[in-house]
Amino acid sequence: MTARATATGGAVSVFRQFDITQYRRVLGSELQRSRRRRGLTRLQLSVELDGAVSTSTLAAYESGARQCAVLRLNEICVALDEPAHELLERVGDRLGLSGQWPVPVDLNRLAEDESVPLEPLRRWARVRLRDASTPEVLIPEYAFAPLATLSGSSVEDIRRLLIALCR
Repeated sequence: MTARATATGGAVSVFRQFDITQYRRVLGSELQRSRRRRGLTRLQLSVELDGAVSTSTLAAYESGARQCAVLRLNEICVALDEPAHELLERVGDRLGLSGQWPVPVDLNRLAEDESVPLEPLRRWARVRLRDASTPEVLIPEYAFAPLATLSGSSVEDIRRLLIALCR
């Protein structure tokens, strides 16, 4: 298990417990939906991937019987004209995992951001940068509600703004 520094300087686990088998099944289901939305058979998708992935491997990914490596997932998503992050977001939504992960934030970008809702965080980032050993911190899930209250915004707005800073 890996831990990284939080906004308050402590450590937070970046992994959550969930059923990997269920995750593979839901991911496979989303891959299949994307393929079908594009109107492709597994054979046609395999051809689009220059034969790098066989139809039986695609079937195993779609059923959740086989785990798909991140690079392979990205290749498949490119072939399907489906941004991988959007597909993974749908998987997280279906599993009830959305919004439960710490958000990585670059303090330099936050300190320079002019968004009104992030004003309290902007001041904090500027102070924190004076003593920070690294400009990247993780904002844990439990911090979003107080931040939203401080800024007069919703939790989702704060999360969305912070995630946008990561891009």
